[in-house]
This record gives sequence, structure tokens and C-alpha cells, in this order.
Amino acid sequence: MYLMKCGHAANAVHVESDGTETPACAICGCREVERECKGTDGLEGRHAVCTGHKGGKPIPIQSKWELPFFEYRPNQQYDAYYCGCWGWN
Repeated sequence: MYLMKCGHAANAVHVESDGTETPACAICGCREVERECKGTDGLEGRHAVCTGHKGGKPIPIQSKWELPFFEYRPNQQYDAYYCGCWGWN
């Protein structure tokens, strides 16, 4: 898993013309890696909320790099992710 310069965890792969695959962010189009990450390394004590939360106030959960569409927001109270509340298609 990789943290991209845009703040999102890599959620896609960009295939170069020579077939080489590089981490990418499908949300922003970013292809610049900030650093490698896994599990909760560097996220100790942080929580994330769903950005599209459907039905009421979002409930914070433990931040993890592997959460769907995870975005690290170090200068905000919560990180962000998508829980699937509006579907996946």
C-alpha cells in the first residue's frame, strides 16, 4: 500500500506504455508516491469517517491505510474513507 502525494492511499494502478504498473489515485489522478504504508502504521490514535455517509451522523472508526478510498488528513480531526453506503457501482 502507498500513500500518494494527494493524501489518498493508492486505490488504482497506472499501466505505463511499456507495461510497467505504478500506484495511482483514481480520485485525483495522482501518480506521485509519498511513502509506503501498511495497516495502521503512522495512524495510531487516528479515526476516519465516511465522506458520503448516508443516514445520520457518521461514526468514526480506526484509521487504516486499507480502508476503501482512504484519505489521510493530518491537519483535520478525522481522516476520510468510503464505507459503501451509497453502493459500489
